[in-house]
Amino acid sequence: MYKITLILEVQEKLLGVGGSVELAPGYLKHVYDIVCKAGGVCITDEVLTGFGRTGSHYWGFQTQGVIPDMVTMAKGIGNGLPLGAVVTTPVIPSVMAQKIQFNTFGGNPVCSAGGLAVLRVIDKEKRQAHCADIGSHLIGCLRALQERHDIFGDVRGRGLMVGVELVTDRKEKTPAKAETAVLFEKLRELGILVGKCFQNQTTKDDAGNFL
Repeated sequence: MYKITLILEVQEKLLGVGGSVELAPGYLKHVYDIVCKAGGVCITDEVLTGFGRTGSHYWGFQTQGVIPDMVTMAKGIGNGLPLGAVVTTPVIPSVMAQKIQFNTFGGNPVCSAGGLAVLRVIDKEKRQAHCADIGSHLIGCLRALQERHDIFGDVRGRGLMVGVELVTDRKEKTPAKAETAVLFEKLRELGILVGKCFQNQTTKDDAGNFL
């Protein structure tokens, strides 16, 4: 009998679907130290936070001052093309090279060319600086609205990863579900699509109404 112990730490640096919540300063460094001492692998998910979207950094993990063993990325790298990538420290592929690897959809030259074109545009058009500029403006405007309207429970984010909590009671943080639904429709009519995430977004009553 073989005993296999696998320790992985997979983390976004700014929780996207979790509501654009940024991790506390130094949190990941502490976690990474624990995982590394235990012989584990630290994996960062940059699907949402990568390629300069946070404005201040090209990669989300850079905001925490850590270097992961593995970075996963997708979406932004293809700008609509089905493309994903994994970058690792040298030791991981050197071990995997000793094993048989198989990927049906790996090595698509069309998507790879598209990914390279996207990277060139990000650099040429200074998209990271753009995210910092527009993101700062957007967050500032939203916080100005927060001062005037109690429905804004919180405004947070970095660059163009922005989260807004709509509540009926700021103290209790009661989700303003009905108001949010109305706002979504109004924004859609204006040609603006926004996403709903975090907790309390779907209940059994919601499921029952759908069925």
